Amino acid sequence: MSWLSRYLDLLERRHKWLLALLALISLLMLASASRLQTNATPYFLDLQHPSRQADQYLKAHFTGSGENLMIATLTREATIFNPRSLQELHRLTLALEQLTLTTANDNQRLDALLARLPADQRPALRFGSPLQPRELDGVQALQRALAQARLLQAADERYLRELAVRIHPITKVRSLVRIESITAAGDELDIHPLMYRVPQDDAGIRRLEQEARSNGLLRHIMFSAGDPRAVNTLVELSIPQDDAPAMRQLYDAVAGLIERLHLTDSYHLGGPPAIFAQTSATMEQDSNTFFPLIIVVAMLLLGLLFRTLRSALVPVAVAFLAVIWTLGTMAALGYAQNIVSTMLPVFLISIGVSDSIHFLAAYRRAQAHSADDRAKPVASVLAQLWRPMLMTSLTTMGGFLSLTWTPIHFIQQFGLFVALGVGYALVITLSLLPALLLWLPAERRPARGHPAWIGRLADWNLQLALRHPRAIALLGLLLLGLCAAGMARLQIDNEMIRYFAADTRVRQDNQVFKQHFGGAATLEFVLRAPETGYFKQESAIGALERIQARLLERPEVGAVYGLPNFLKLMNKAMQGDDPAAYQLPAGNPALYPQYLFLYESSNGDEIFNVVDADYRQARLVLFVKSDQTSVMDGLVKAITPVMHTELPGVEIMPAGFGEVLIATRDAIIYSQLSSLLLSLISVFALLLLLLRSLRYALIGLVPLVMVVLGNFALLGWSGLYLDVGTAIVAPIAIGISVDYAIYFLTSCQRHAGSNRAAVAEALRLHLGPILFNTLVLGAGFLVLTLSSHQALINLGWLVTSTMLFSALATFLLLPPLLLWLRRPPTSDAVPAPGVLSAASPMQPSTF
Repeated sequence: MSWLSRYLDLLERRHKWLLALLALISLLMLASASRLQTNATPYFLDLQHPSRQADQYLKAHFTGSGENLMIATLTREATIFNPRSLQELHRLTLALEQLTLTTANDNQRLDALLARLPADQRPALRFGSPLQPRELDGVQALQRALAQARLLQAADERYLRELAVRIHPITKVRSLVRIESITAAGDELDIHPLMYRVPQDDAGIRRLEQEARSNGLLRHIMFSAGDPRAVNTLVELSIPQDDAPAMRQLYDAVAGLIERLHLTDSYHLGGPPAIFAQTSATMEQDSNTFFPLIIVVAMLLLGLLFRTLRSALVPVAVAFLAVIWTLGTMAALGYAQNIVSTMLPVFLISIGVSDSIHFLAAYRRAQAHSADDRAKPVASVLAQLWRPMLMTSLTTMGGFLSLTWTPIHFIQQFGLFVALGVGYALVITLSLLPALLLWLPAERRPARGHPAWIGRLADWNLQLALRHPRAIALLGLLLLGLCAAGMARLQIDNEMIRYFAADTRVRQDNQVFKQHFGGAATLEFVLRAPETGYFKQESAIGALERIQARLLERPEVGAVYGLPNFLKLMNKAMQGDDPAAYQLPAGNPALYPQYLFLYESSNGDEIFNVVDADYRQARLVLFVKSDQTSVMDGLVKAITPVMHTELPGVEIMPAGFGEVLIATRDAIIYSQLSSLLLSLISVFALLLLLLRSLRYALIGLVPLVMVVLGNFALLGWSGLYLDVGTAIVAPIAIGISVDYAIYFLTSCQRHAGSNRAAVAEALRLHLGPILFNTLVLGAGFLVLTLSSHQALINLGWLVTSTMLFSALATFLLLPPLLLWLRRPPTSDAVPAPGVLSAASPMQPSTF
């Protein structure tokens, strides 16, 4: 007895037990999925990538290098230096310094941890509600006491570490109130906060404005050179850059704080934390929308296809369970949902119903001849379809698994778990679907034939392949030419801010920073010299000044923050605050280390934002008008040779958010080709293994190659970038669209080889299901276009277009290829026009 016979026997005898087992597994997976966390960070590269390592190195060696939330203030007055605006900025700065992200639940948990200690080991601590930044020492004391008493569990340790960040989420506020100002008092430097308190009279305000405006260090960074109404505040966060939930919580807290303070000027938030927060909000919104909507769309289309409620519900149930099992597995393995895997339910629902459509279509055909026997049609369908269903699932999984051949860990996870979900969908389809058909009573509505237009379309398709092969060949060549022209227009780039709609707050706020300041995007360089004290030398600082001047010649660079700015400001202060003296001291190399000594003696610390304590490493921060990757990369390529010329022997290391964006784009370039090749090779190998025919395997690749070329051509003609979102379309399209070729080719293999009768039969049996599969897939992916994130919108319509192109390629190219490469036929009778419009009496084509 074969395995299939044993399985059918088991199904017939134990289908109720199988349904109970599937229900139990699904409940366990649902419980696990409820614990799934969200990771909304836009950093697509993991911490082990060299660009992320460079960013970590930067943050470890320079102050002020944490993630910075920018707050631009625009007053309605003629200048920001008016009593009301200054008072508001003062209030906002103090409130930001006291901001906490804790809740009453944190107080309850701390009290519970404190009560866990024996009375004689319990520190005398009382925590306010809500917790304040000043209580951070008390939390750390509690952690030490629990550790000494060996009562600190791993979960508690993680909680207290995370709580420490939420208690004091802001490291430093650099605002008009707190930023360093450098003036001179005799032969010494006077370093003080620019506005320790709000001036009480007009004369004091004028002195403050003169001192602020003459500070070239702050021009284009804190103050707008062209608009006296604008000022910027830099809020350095203690939140790790990958902790997107806390970033969003902080962003929302700052926005809420501004609203609660009833400030009358307008305030705008920018920088990477703003992007993190908006991405997180988009993910939550999309997750709440996509899942139910795709289910509704799939059910409506399946109802149109099968015209019975049961046949609309069952395929969706299969796909729904595949989603639950996949999300449950993700949570159990400790993975979080990210901006890429947010699309996972859409993919699995759309793909998961595919096999069910073919299964139910074949079942309804078989049921027409066995109305009183439910087991026989199920057995017939399983015997007929298990092989193509296995093949389509394996090839689809191969297409998605090829995405793991990339350093972009979000795409790796997406490819891995969609492949796993496709495997789950196959298991559920082969178990749940036949078990339900055996358990549920037979449908009262008799099986109907397919709509007449499908038969006419199949007939037209066959006649086209028989009578116009040259026209099809010319059409194929024309399409190849259009694909080549489109691919020539393809651009590999990325611009994160443009992923958000023009009317979103993050996009509008970003425009404020571009208009009034140096920009909200940054690109940084770490310069590592061979010896200590290198950046105290006149030659080194002069070289940095020339590098900065070259950078400022580029229109995309709005400001440069570096060590020369501090030396120029000190020289100006020591020259009686003469604006003309805002330049590097000339003719006396000894002044450079003297100025730096005076600065440190005056308790200045902002300089260590741009140089380390040994003056061996320097940091340059570029404020850039755009976060477009090609702009960032152009700056790196243009300035790196200049740096090597000006600073021979100094190691140049690009770092920061801009460098991570560049590295992400480069990873796409190199991984896209490898993923595509791996996908094509794996799909070809599976076709060869499962079809057991080199000729069939090669024929099956033809529509896939056309789909890949068409995908890149669509990108080129539409003007979209090949970026993180669109880069995954081609391997995905290969994995999904090969299903059409497999069903078509296996049908030809079953029916006397690649002759005309076999092609006619394949068209009659599979044109309808494949068309409806395309419709369900296309409509499913179009749901992504409802997102407010442009990357998902692009992906939605691009995958939909690719699926339509794949179906067309399958039906236009495979029939003439099979007829052209046919073996000597057993019967070459050409079906007369209209013969496919009616179902065969032996095997009615029904849905």
